[in-house]
Amino acid sequence: MFYISIAELTALCGMLYMRQDMATFGDIGVAAAFNILSALIFLIAFAFLRLQPFNDRVYFPKWYLKGLRSSPSHSGTFVTKIVNLDWRAYIRFLNWVPEALKMPEPELIDHAGLDSAAYLRIYLLGYNCTLYFLDLPLLKIFVPVTLLSWAILVPVNWTNNTLAVLAQGDEKITFSNIDKLSISNVPHGSPRFCTHVVMAYVFTFWTCYTLMKEYEIIAAMRLHFLASEKRRPVQFTVLVRNVPPDPDESVSECVEHFFLVNHPDHYLTHQVVINANKLAKLVEEKKKKENWLDYYQLKYSRNQAKRPMTKTGFLGLCGDKVDGIDYQTAEIERLTQEIEAERERVKTDPNCIMPTAFVSFKTRWGAAVCAQTQQSRNPTLWLTEWAAEPRDVFWANLAIPYVSITIRKLIAAVAFFFLTFFFMIPVSAVQSLANIESIEKRKFIKSFIQGVLPGLALKIFLIVLLPTILMMMSKFEGFLSISALERRAALRYYLFNFVNVFLLHLFRLYVIVQCRIPETLGVAIPMKATFFITYVMVDGWAGIAGEILRLKPLIFFHLKNFFLVKTEKDREEAMDPGSIGFNTGEPQIQLYFLLGLVYAVVTPIFLPFILVFFALAYMVFRHATRYNPPPLSLSLHSMHLSCVDDFPIQIQLTLYSLSLVQIINVYNQEYESAAAFWPDVHGLIIYALIFSQIVLMGLMGRKVAMTKKAQASIKPGLSMRHVLCLGWKLVILLSVALCVFAFLRIQQYSHSTAALPQKFRSLTYDFNSNPKNVDRVKFSIYVHSEPGFVFDESTTRSTVFFDRQLRNSIKVAWGEASMIQAERILFEEALQDPANQRFVLLSDSCVPLYNFSYIYNYLMGSPRSFVDSFLDKKDVRYNPQMSPAISKQKWRKGSKWVTLIRRHAEEVDDETVFPIFEKFCKRRPPVDASKGRKNLKLQKQHNCIPDEHYFQTLLSMKDLENELERRTVTYTVWNQSTTNMDNGGWHPFTFSYADAGSEQIKKIKDINHVYYETEYRTEW
Repeated sequence: MFYISIAELTALCGMLYMRQDMATFGDIGVAAAFNILSALIFLIAFAFLRLQPFNDRVYFPKWYLKGLRSSPSHSGTFVTKIVNLDWRAYIRFLNWVPEALKMPEPELIDHAGLDSAAYLRIYLLGYNCTLYFLDLPLLKIFVPVTLLSWAILVPVNWTNNTLAVLAQGDEKITFSNIDKLSISNVPHGSPRFCTHVVMAYVFTFWTCYTLMKEYEIIAAMRLHFLASEKRRPVQFTVLVRNVPPDPDESVSECVEHFFLVNHPDHYLTHQVVINANKLAKLVEEKKKKENWLDYYQLKYSRNQAKRPMTKTGFLGLCGDKVDGIDYQTAEIERLTQEIEAERERVKTDPNCIMPTAFVSFKTRWGAAVCAQTQQSRNPTLWLTEWAAEPRDVFWANLAIPYVSITIRKLIAAVAFFFLTFFFMIPVSAVQSLANIESIEKRKFIKSFIQGVLPGLALKIFLIVLLPTILMMMSKFEGFLSISALERRAALRYYLFNFVNVFLLHLFRLYVIVQCRIPETLGVAIPMKATFFITYVMVDGWAGIAGEILRLKPLIFFHLKNFFLVKTEKDREEAMDPGSIGFNTGEPQIQLYFLLGLVYAVVTPIFLPFILVFFALAYMVFRHATRYNPPPLSLSLHSMHLSCVDDFPIQIQLTLYSLSLVQIINVYNQEYESAAAFWPDVHGLIIYALIFSQIVLMGLMGRKVAMTKKAQASIKPGLSMRHVLCLGWKLVILLSVALCVFAFLRIQQYSHSTAALPQKFRSLTYDFNSNPKNVDRVKFSIYVHSEPGFVFDESTTRSTVFFDRQLRNSIKVAWGEASMIQAERILFEEALQDPANQRFVLLSDSCVPLYNFSYIYNYLMGSPRSFVDSFLDKKDVRYNPQMSPAISKQKWRKGSKWVTLIRRHAEEVDDETVFPIFEKFCKRRPPVDASKGRKNLKLQKQHNCIPDEHYFQTLLSMKDLENELERRTVTYTVWNQSTTNMDNGGWHPFTFSYADAGSEQIKKIKDINHVYYETEYRTEW
């Protein structure tokens, strides 16, 4: 019997029931109207409830937890404490919609984290695809796919009568006008199938291209999110597991000795993990007692005539009646003593020491090497990996032996297999009850059993039981971070949905009625689209709108507030902000991606329903992240190519963030993984794309049955089946090629330029560093300033320099080796970020001549370093004592303001040239005419200025001069002086505003060569 039970789907979500025959446009319209009305009711109810003062903590809990929001005023009548009586607020009650849609992404990242921003991008999965009237980027994949499907495929499908002809020949086959819009209505062997094949290629190419672009964006966001973070211990820390026991040493001593021997230059310290579960329970109990003490003290302050009393028994319901304040104070003192005793015990008890430790290194590079290399010949010992942040660590799994992890994973995989595939049995068994003769006579009971019970069982299991079971499986497997637990649970949740929601409903007919499967496969699959259309409307539209209402937290908060809340701390705990729920939310999104990609060619009418879901979900979750931010603190810097002021260019160094309304106003993330889940999202969409191609191949294999005449005109080796197989291979090849191309583009666009200014205190032209329309992911900045000096609001006018000074800066004197030592420190710090590919030493006295894009493309477009380097033919600078380590033939001179590619910057970390410079390249003391003969002695000394020779000589000794542009990118004038003191040429000409006219700027821009007299050489 070939019809689709729409009641089966609507009962699945428990919200709508439809009759058990083929859905028509009217049926879908009624279902859509019902679900749209439900969604609107939820949204309007939310808009009304969020205005009421007594609901403020339900809809804005995150701001209370951060201490940035206080309860509405309690003054006035009792009614005003509960209900908002300001009529103007109800006129603007829908203002949250445009506010949620207009919030910029950079503000979201700082407030809610990169995980939240990346999660929202799953709904968008787009870039430069914009609904301009809302300023909302929307659904890069499905908007073009929907437009093309409706413009091309819908007319091709509609203008046939295949289903009508089949229905006349077999009364068991039923269809509706919706099915006439699908591929089922195209006759067998029709050349119109070429249109579907071509569109499948177009959709595949567009999806792969969109994924590639989105991966580039997320990769750059993650890279710069990590690079722009302030230094935290977790960035220098590695988790070490399975430390082997040593009879002569403790675990701590063993770890210390191991890393001192194997990582002597980078090891800093370590912390052994201790099993302190009992201590944690005591601390938690003490917090509860302190909360009770606060409650009794508050109660006593309101009525000092009577001391609060309590009972010492269970929950204060039985036992002796004593003074509440005195009792809780005594209990706190007792617990404090027990906590101290337990703390000392766990430090010395060998049974509490786990074979696990957090090891910290002096540099990120040292930590990276340790985390990504094998530390021992035995691959099961001294296991290292990057340490998760403290909030993300799942402490209970740290002591699991490595050998048992493989066994645990195997057990979990087998358990998940049985959980997934054996769940079909009870659902199918319940549905088969409808075939019992006594039940078949009662149509209502039959419809209820066949349509409601299986779906109801599945829905209860999906919402209530399955997430908990899958998280337990992930914990059993031994994952060490909450983020890893949720990613594994999300993958399995998706697989369960794929089998029991998608495949089970798609192929259930062929399990029950195993006849004429080949002949009806091409018709039945697209006709199942009505089932999933209703699924999207009920579970997607109404379900996602219900998310913003927060009905369960709303009810529980008021119940707790009325019966259980005693103190402000209790009120905070009652808010229950929750989190995004990646382990359940992301699989739902992936299921909709799968449905959209599978039915894009098969049943185009399905796509608008997917679009509505993604748009509504984006608005809801973005509201959950909305927030009115304070002024941004931006880390920006203006690059210097010239000492002439033109139009300031602002180079954005870091990715900024402030916030978005569930993610910003409500959800309080437990951890921050910096979008580590995105490869999983990307991979599942690729798998969905591949599955959609397999489905289309199956359809084409049956429906493109060519006539004998057509087969005779084509060689046997070029049949339609062979053409389809070749097309499938080309799709795979195209997907792989696009993924490789995406990787190469990621490598290209993740490159950054590190600006390395040196300054003691004030910054002369910091007002040039105001951010305007600059790229946010291509530059970073490191400032070497006087030790202890901090750039903040009191020391600089530009937020670009805030907290960008190095913590390990040194005292610098002009003309001394400390100058190049400071430069080496700058390069060492900047090299820790792998995104930095160009390293530019800057002066604070220079201002830009060209705009940002020009400078960035100029530097990144050249494979060479820019180093002002030439032969120094005078004997006054070179000290013969430098020989033979530094020969005179390799001695070079030039400007210190160099621009190095990464490979050349790594050469700065040398231990050969620098010690010689430090010892023999010294500035001659000033000549004093009154000294007489002593003055002559001074004049014979070598006058070596280290920073004018170091880079040039170092690169010359490394035989790298052929890889250099031996010129600077800074325009300077040495044959003119601003003051009499500079007449000797010790300082270049300083331009004033009067000198920086448009004509002067044009003359400088017209310069196209540099001539070096000592070498008779022209550069550029």
